Amino acid sequence: MFSFRNVILVLSAALLLTAAPVFADIIHLKDGGKIEGKVINESETEVQIATKYGVQSIPMENIKEVEKTPTIIEIYRQKLDALEENDAEARYQLGLWCKEQGLKAEAELQFREALNYAPDYRGAWVELGYVFYGGKWVHRDKLKDLIEQKGYVVYDGRLMTQEDYDAMKAEGEASEGTEEEASVDEEPVEEPVERAAEEDTSVPWAQAVDVSTSHYAVRTNVGKKDITRYKKLFEELHDEYVKIFRGYKPKDRNRYSVWLFRNQQDFMQETGRRSDVGGYYDTQAKRVLSFKGVYGSGTTDSVMAAQCCYQYLDSIMENMQSAPAWIVEGFAVYFESAKFTETGSVKMGTLPRDRLIQLKAAIAQGNFITLDQLIRRSRTRFGPVEQAHAWSLIYFMKKKSSKYGKILSDFFDKCVNPVAAGGTTNPQPGGRMGGGRGRQRTNLAADFEKAIGDTQTFQDDWKQFISGLKVPPAGEVKGETFTSNTMGFTVTKPAGWSFINEGSAAGFQTGAAKGNSRFEILVFANAGKQDSKTFGSQYKNNLSRTYTTVDLKEMAVNGKSAVELVYSDENLRGRSSGTSAVYKHKTVIVAAGEKIYVIDFKAFSSMYDADLPDFDKAVESFKIES
Repeated sequence: MFSFRNVILVLSAALLLTAAPVFADIIHLKDGGKIEGKVINESETEVQIATKYGVQSIPMENIKEVEKTPTIIEIYRQKLDALEENDAEARYQLGLWCKEQGLKAEAELQFREALNYAPDYRGAWVELGYVFYGGKWVHRDKLKDLIEQKGYVVYDGRLMTQEDYDAMKAEGEASEGTEEEASVDEEPVEEPVERAAEEDTSVPWAQAVDVSTSHYAVRTNVGKKDITRYKKLFEELHDEYVKIFRGYKPKDRNRYSVWLFRNQQDFMQETGRRSDVGGYYDTQAKRVLSFKGVYGSGTTDSVMAAQCCYQYLDSIMENMQSAPAWIVEGFAVYFESAKFTETGSVKMGTLPRDRLIQLKAAIAQGNFITLDQLIRRSRTRFGPVEQAHAWSLIYFMKKKSSKYGKILSDFFDKCVNPVAAGGTTNPQPGGRMGGGRGRQRTNLAADFEKAIGDTQTFQDDWKQFISGLKVPPAGEVKGETFTSNTMGFTVTKPAGWSFINEGSAAGFQTGAAKGNSRFEILVFANAGKQDSKTFGSQYKNNLSRTYTTVDLKEMAVNGKSAVELVYSDENLRGRSSGTSAVYKHKTVIVAAGEKIYVIDFKAFSSMYDADLPDFDKAVESFKIES
């Protein structure tokens, strides 16, 4: 029978199913079927559910279970109730969420609420369609004549011609949606003027700009192209942190703070750090600081990935400083080892060449850190060797089996909040006089050993797993020539020699061997901007601690200044006369720009003179590319 009540139900169904997206309620029927939609009325005899086909009435006698989920509006109200009244950032974030869900009116309301608490909140102004023009925020509708009739577009907080915008977009500087963006840093102007697209350039740190992403607040003085890339990179890193650490909620809602300098000189000047520091996490300011450039065999990307990992862990852990050093450092290297593309994308799970080379050398030389030592080693004793071992332990557990992966995941829970996770505790001594029960200290190392069971078998499996990993190539071999685009060099091996992919020292890129003779090419960051002679002299001084005689001579390699050092195991300090297998060495050093190239040759004394000409030919073929 037709009734006004049925009209209301039909209209309600239409609104529910065609307006903002909803989560479906599900009626599970006794015959095994199910009906999805939104329950709009229930009685003792039936349930009425709005589906995409209209309103259906289902007798209670046919229903096994009614499964209800909240609508978007209901979720919105829950989020709204959880907000603190004067939290502008939270209002802005809720507005963005509403916008994604299609709740246009609610999104606008939250952006306006954000401005009530923070009148200069740039993001809220931009979302509401305003442009900072003439010294104040002006709605784009009031600039309609300039935008539509004169062909101007809004980009990066200023008006420019369509031609200029198209040119910037073609160069990859403009990204989707940027026409709607505006910046409070724009200088007021009375009338827009046509101008060519500005070149991407960095500025002095005093003119650094503040850039916001969904999760990061970045102060930087790099160029505009770099800003676009790093905004993407930071967000992709954040996505990976959330994925790996299973969505632990940060202790506060503030954006993560990052200072990114255009070069190492600005970084050192503003932070007071030495040239051997590529970046760091300031635990007091909760801020990551780094610079654009090369550090060691890595880059800004790898340094920031590790430091931002510390920052993220600090935001989710009860006390990161008290967490086991191996778990914190291991995950930092895990992210440091990711692959980063030119566009700012992040690919996890790649192997860190230098770390793996270091580990394989430790295994071969019998210096591998045992499990019980590693998991108990304090943060003050954690260096590069320990970091490599910590990474390998985490990588092994994640890759070896689901059982080990589960143990690692459960252990991480305890590291996040040891007391809440039920970690075992040991009594601490009492007060100064030794009396009293004292507080309890969580013994996470013992918990970890208990979880894995037979520690010796586990350690043997761990070492065997690492030994079986292949060191990733550092470049590409075509015919007789090796090319590394990352490190910017090419070298041609001598006839009869074979390229080698694994070396014995950090910084190893490639090398070649013939019998027991071999040469390796190592690359390091030239943080101090030293020339070849200066670095070569320091290298000689270091060698002189081991060898009584080291000869240094200046030379040139393909037009670039270089030095060579010659020394022999016959001159080893403390060498016994009966020692066999005496090697002779020749090392060529070329300092060029941001990198230092070390080409290291060694051969048995009996073969040195015969194989040295081949090495000299390889050095002659060595070219540094731009």
